[in-house]
Amino acid sequence: ALKKEYLFQKQKYNLVSINLVSWKFSKMRPSNFPTIRLAQLANLIFENSNLFDFFIQKNITVKQMKEKLNISIIEGFWFSHYTFEKESISKKKSIGKVMLNSLIINTICPFLFIYGKYKGEELFCEKALVLLESITPEDNRITRLFEKEIKIKSAFETQGIIQLFNTKCLAKKCLECGVGVSLLKE
Repeated sequence: ALKKEYLFQKQKYNLVSINLVSWKFSKMRPSNFPTIRLAQLANLIFENSNLFDFFIQKNITVKQMKEKLNISIIEGFWFSHYTFEKESISKKKSIGKVMLNSLIINTICPFLFIYGKYKGEELFCEKALVLLESITPEDNRITRLFEKEIKIKSAFETQGIIQLFNTKCLAKKCLECGVGVSLLKE
């Protein structure tokens, strides 16, 4: 039924299929497969017709955001599949804590910040920064490079470190960076 619906929509709107090479399944846990993430996104949108309005509330908390984003697949096609081709054991597919934080850090916070700039309402920009300060630090390849030298306390700081790494470290501009200068002094 999904395939039939897709083929209809594809013809109606002249959609172009994503190249199969673009789909990354190797070195991933099945719960992180792009098919599952897309199904979770579709479920989130389907269950929340006013998602935009929810996130621009001025008094929204991180806890409320996580509750809204915490989508589980508990029935239907994706309950018993990880890919289109092969059926699997039926299993609830939920978004984990790390993924919830990542969604807020990399989607909601930038959105709130840009929305605040667009509307000229600094409150939203401040809200985005406060949210980043209230979320635990990210653990990734880049932040691990700095963890011996810097005590990282929040996602706000990890975003700064990632930006410094991308703009200063990769470009070998150590002398233009406060962190780079302090590390070179040692």
